[in-house]
Amino acid sequence: MINNIALIVDTNSNYSDVWSPCFGRMNKYLSKIKKYAFTDTTQGTTVIPPDVTPVIYDNDASYRNQILSCIKQINEEFIIYTSEDYILYDYVQVDKINEVSDIVRTNGFSFCKFIKGPERTTHYKDNLYVIDPSDPNFFAQQASLWKTSHFMKIFQEAPSENTRMQHEPMGSSICRDLNYKGLQYFSN
Repeated sequence: MINNIALIVDTNSNYSDVWSPCFGRMNKYLSKIKKYAFTDTTQGTTVIPPDVTPVIYDNDASYRNQILSCIKQINEEFIIYTSEDYILYDYVQVDKINEVSDIVRTNGFSFCKFIKGPERTTHYKDNLYVIDPSDPNFFAQQASLWKTSHFMKIFQEAPSENTRMQHEPMGSSICRDLNYKGLQYFSN
């Protein structure tokens, strides 16, 4: 079991047609981690499986308030943030996740993205790159390991009416204001 790290799936019952492949593949390729689904309901085209803990939000609340109401219920030191459209295709390298969490914990970083994006980076070591905090894509809601408290702080600092589409570009600015540092993990 991965200790102190929880996998978060940010979803909504409008996308429940993807739950079966999403959670089925997680069960197959990443079974030894605590999983949570931030969702409006456990029912949809399919249901949230029993090995995933649903954390229910108010569908009428702003995106910012939905996430805050859920993340406050997570006790693990780190989260891996994903959404239902991140469908695993192979076994997750748990040893790498543990290694990255140790680096984030001990070297003053707030997060590590697990997807190569357009961000400006400089090589840190091995397959890790430091993301330029001035980059407009510094913060993105994509598969990333986060210190739970730092992820929550971004939402606490955002305007309460923030939608999903407003939060992502504003998140980079909030991260800069909070002096967050981020990494990107990339290997060929």
